[in-house]
Amino acid sequence: MKALTKLPTRLSKIRKEKKISQKELADKIGITSAAVGQYERGERKPSLEILIGLAQHFNISISYLLGLSDEERTTEQIKKEINKSNEIEKLILNNNIDFTREEIRYILTNENIIQLLKLCIEFDEKENEKIKNIVEEVMSLLKNNNR
Repeated sequence: MKALTKLPTRLSKIRKEKKISQKELADKIGITSAAVGQYERGERKPSLEILIGLAQHFNISISYLLGLSDEERTTEQIKKEINKSNEIEKLILNNNIDFTREEIRYILTNENIIQLLKLCIEFDEKENEKIKNIVEEVMSLLKNNNR
């Protein structure tokens, strides 16, 4: 299977990014460190159970781990981000901030703005005025930059 050719590289890269040893990873998912080494060198193919354990441990998709996709996020993570975007749109609309649909679309596709607004969503209801001010300030800056 061609997809498994990316597994060794991706597994090794992710493990090293997380700064954990082969032994630590092995202990966490219930295999030997020798097995992790063999997976990373492409000498052995993990079972489905091990793949699931690896994906869950690193909070990535099995498809990414196998090389079937370049999308690291799991379906659940993607759904959460979509829900967060919907919350952001409601936040903007519910605070009676005067944006066109095009401006809202721009907000929802700008990663820096999204990060800021995600923080705003964490505030409780009594913080709505502050949120409204932040959003208006961001949009003012955007409008000035687009001129």
